[in-house]
Amino acid sequence: MQHKVNMKKRSTIGEYLLTGVVSVVEFLLARDFPFRSYDKQLGSTIYGHFLGCLEVISAFDPFLSEHLTTYGNKGK
Repeated sequence: MQHKVNMKKRSTIGEYLLTGVVSVVEFLLARDFPFRSYDKQLGSTIYGHFLGCLEVISAFDPFLSEHLTTYGNKGK
């Protein structure tokens, strides 16, 4: 039973994160902004609009902040 509760919670969190990311994409597309720049590192001052928007939102969203801290810049 606990497993089902955990799966439901993870599903809800995933939907929440996806909704936020889609909102950022819609915002950038509506304004014809480029999504990325030369530097793709979180925390950089010259990264693209997409990462910049996610980083700003993460200042007010603990889940997104934790997600970016855990999974951001993994390949670097």
